[in-house]
Amino acid sequence: MKYQKIFISLVLASGFAACSQMEEDMAAGLDPASEAVENAAFIGGNSDVEIRLASRGAATRAIVNPVDGDGNFETTDGIGVFMLATDITTVNPEANPILWKEYNDGQRHAKTIVLNNVQSNAVINTSETPNITNIVWTDGAVRYYPIDNWYAFRFYGYHPYQNDARVTVTDNELVTVSFPEASIDGSYDILYGQSKKADSGEPEKWRYSAKYIRRTGDTDLPQLKFKHKLMAFQFKVEGVPDYNGSYDDVNKLTVTGLTVGNVPSGDATLTLANRSNMRANDATAAPTTASEEGYLSFNWNNGYRTLSVKKDGNANLDMQIVASATSEPQECGDMLLLPVPPASQNHIYTVDINMHFDDGSATGVDFGTDVPIQLHFADAFEEGKKYVVTLQIAGPQQIQVNATLEDWVDGTESTPIELN
Repeated sequence: MKYQKIFISLVLASGFAACSQMEEDMAAGLDPASEAVENAAFIGGNSDVEIRLASRGAATRAIVNPVDGDGNFETTDGIGVFMLATDITTVNPEANPILWKEYNDGQRHAKTIVLNNVQSNAVINTSETPNITNIVWTDGAVRYYPIDNWYAFRFYGYHPYQNDARVTVTDNELVTVSFPEASIDGSYDILYGQSKKADSGEPEKWRYSAKYIRRTGDTDLPQLKFKHKLMAFQFKVEGVPDYNGSYDDVNKLTVTGLTVGNVPSGDATLTLANRSNMRANDATAAPTTASEEGYLSFNWNNGYRTLSVKKDGNANLDMQIVASATSEPQECGDMLLLPVPPASQNHIYTVDINMHFDDGSATGVDFGTDVPIQLHFADAFEEGKKYVVTLQIAGPQQIQVNATLEDWVDGTESTPIELN
């Protein structure tokens, strides 16, 4: 199968209502008592264009464990959503320069931050056919686009949700979110998504604002396309015959545990938004530096730790090898989600394989080995990819490790590489 990039597409739908001319003037940023643009006054408050979030099931794929074939998912871990001003629309010629800040100086300012780390959850809507995933505000509030239309906005989202103390705004233009080391335990995915931003020409220069939604209807609703920011290892065990062609010894082996080493320590930092280095609407390549939106940073020089492969939350895998001439490799544990090493690091993960051999004695024999996991036929590890690591075992005397590359959902294995 060919590789297919994985994303989660969240559609921000909007409600519409009929407008009077006065409402149109207010939506244009004009004082309805004045006909002159140069006498335009700041009109605070919100329009009647509601901000609602949902996911189109046909464009959705799994985070880690989808609940159906369309990749719909539910989560109470939360999604953080931002709506940040990116461009001056020129609807109102008196618009102030954009600064991402909350104003507390007693003066009236147009909002540059409409949604500020607003928490939401994913809930499957079974009333639609096919089912879709709705994104609902956890506080139950209704939110609207600003009525003044001074600015065009871009939407940003991430998962899992972090409290406001972990959100940092630097120089009123750079927004980052940090994730504690404890949450990067191999079972939590980190997702990031953003919508399109304003473009040249009309009506694209108003994207996204109440004015833009009124002019375009549902032809270009904001879409958050989430992508995985981590990679994954899926371990498999393949019993192979010994030099005599016998499977006897390998069928006496049990894999008791797998531990991946050289995992970076410390928190991770996501570059959520950067007004000085905004991602283009048509960008497809993964970000490679911390100044780029969507880049997930780890400290690769601050010591390392280990993470255990688990099955249903249990690190004691206790997987009996069943091998024959016709048997297929057996999955060993759940996927382990890991940081993506920068290409410049030449970083090598390792796996510690622990096994028990039933040699006929009362206690049997416990043993293990520690081997590197290296990719061949690929320049570097990539986010959103699942790497199948096949452990080829022919009894206690011989253990080989083969690494193959698969897409996050469906992929084709590459030529096996033996790591002795």
